[in-house]
Amino acid sequence: MVRIGELENGDLFVPVPAERDADGQVVDGIMCRVASGTDEHAGWMRGVEAGRVELVKRDPARKFAWMDGPRS
Repeated sequence: MVRIGELENGDLFVPVPAERDADGQVVDGIMCRVASGTDEHAGWMRGVEAGRVELVKRDPARKFAWMDGPRS
């Protein structure tokens, strides 16, 4: 399941499609900000409502919405 984070003002922190660097290695774990009120934001929220995406609510006591463990 895809995990996204909630940022201030309802913006979302979502993954971007995997890309390859200059050496051809897959670069993943890259995230971008999606502003609330946009069509892209609405699309992600539809995914949350349908159960395809997990929304991690913002914790104002922490700097980031969440941190995942190391990937293997």
